[in-house]
Amino acid sequence: MHYAWIGRLEPTGGWTCLAEAGERSAGPCLWQKTPPLPDSDQTLRLFPEWMADSRFQPLEDCFPGHSVRSAAALPIWHRNRLDAYFWLYHRESNPFTAEQVSLLRVIAEDLGRVLDRIHLTDSLSQAQSELAVTVARLTRTQGLYRALAATSNVLIRASNERQLLTRVCRQLAHSGIFQVAWIGRPDPAGIFRVLAAAGPGSQELKQFRLSLDQNPGPLVVQAWRTGRIHFHNDHRHAPEMAPWEDFLKKKAWAAGAAVPILRNRQQWATLAVVSTTPDIFDHQVLNLVAQIARLIGLGLDEQDLKARLNEEHQRQFFLARHDPLTGLANRLGLAEYLDQALREADAKASRVVVGVLDLDDFKHVNDTWGHEAGDQLLRQVADRLRQAVGPDNLAARLGGDEFVVVVTDAGDESAVDTRWAAIQKAFEAVKFPDGSVRQMGLSIGLTRYPDDAGDPDGLLRHADIALYQVKSQKSRRSVWWQWWTPGQDG
Repeated sequence: MHYAWIGRLEPTGGWTCLAEAGERSAGPCLWQKTPPLPDSDQTLRLFPEWMADSRFQPLEDCFPGHSVRSAAALPIWHRNRLDAYFWLYHRESNPFTAEQVSLLRVIAEDLGRVLDRIHLTDSLSQAQSELAVTVARLTRTQGLYRALAATSNVLIRASNERQLLTRVCRQLAHSGIFQVAWIGRPDPAGIFRVLAAAGPGSQELKQFRLSLDQNPGPLVVQAWRTGRIHFHNDHRHAPEMAPWEDFLKKKAWAAGAAVPILRNRQQWATLAVVSTTPDIFDHQVLNLVAQIARLIGLGLDEQDLKARLNEEHQRQFFLARHDPLTGLANRLGLAEYLDQALREADAKASRVVVGVLDLDDFKHVNDTWGHEAGDQLLRQVADRLRQAVGPDNLAARLGGDEFVVVVTDAGDESAVDTRWAAIQKAFEAVKFPDGSVRQMGLSIGLTRYPDDAGDPDGLLRHADIALYQVKSQKSRRSVWWQWWTPGQDG
């Protein structure tokens, strides 16, 4: 054979050479001048005297200095369709014997099979590559959903701000998608402070000065300044990351993203995530980061709401149990405290003393200087009484100028008398509405638990009876308190 080539006939009528061998100079000439074969020529075609065929006479110039007399065109079938022709050229006329023709047919069929096999191999290879990409994408998608679910779980379980931020960072750093996560917030000077961080190298972030005056600055600064997400799929191509190039290279931090966190609809902090894999931040991953930042904000909002509700609950709880004028316990506060005090006394086998106290001649204060002056005096009395009984006991106001004192873990009667004397001393120098400072007259009736009564109502009733007795002797008494005795009930 003088020359051989394989060509594919294009829809435009021209040929595309797929392979050639032999007289190289003939190639381009043949590809350009060989006429298309009729649709009927889809079997082996022999041209014993090909120059005798007027269609091929323009090809005579393709073999200068050589005499090519015959040719053969072998159709190559690939994927059940005619794909190309295998052209052979010979110097002799009619050189093709029956054996050669048979061999040529076998060659054409084998070429088709080889092409089918190559195509199948390529298809399998492509399918494997696509499958690997699909598996990787599916694995990453599962990782994204796991990270999102883990973040939601953290928000549900976290009991405070620090716990929430720390656990979210840990979940993201162990998600398999990101290796590092941290949350930062600028201080009043505009310097970012790390609130929480997790992942290799994250603790070293504190050594860097990330400031809002850096322009354009790192990703966290850009995200804070613009209020939207910023990312790099390869830090090496980000000029603004040049100051941290050595650190990023040492830690193998290839890509990163930062997104603002809103708290109560106000920009509050920035979430940053880092990956050792370049080009990881596509739309799906960026959307995940944005959703996690939003969930963090919602979690913080919920904690703030719980704190406000708890604060309001505590306020309402306090108001329900305290006198609004003096801040002392009211009837409900007294009842709850006394119930608890009696239970503890039973457990310790100790005594509780209850005293009902009344101010002497308080009506005169209201009648002389008015109720506002009387209220001021009551507040002064409450402050002195609270300080006198101490933090381990209770002072309460029942209304008007009537107060109750509860002393827990009380000793014998003489020890209690010493305490009442100390309380009386606290009222020796009281400032009255007219500006004078003098002794405040007091009367108090006392009773003991469990000696005198076994329940709060009985104790208060007995103390009130003792108060009546001591007030009735106000003009001739030597002390301002009196213990209840059984004979007083009559």
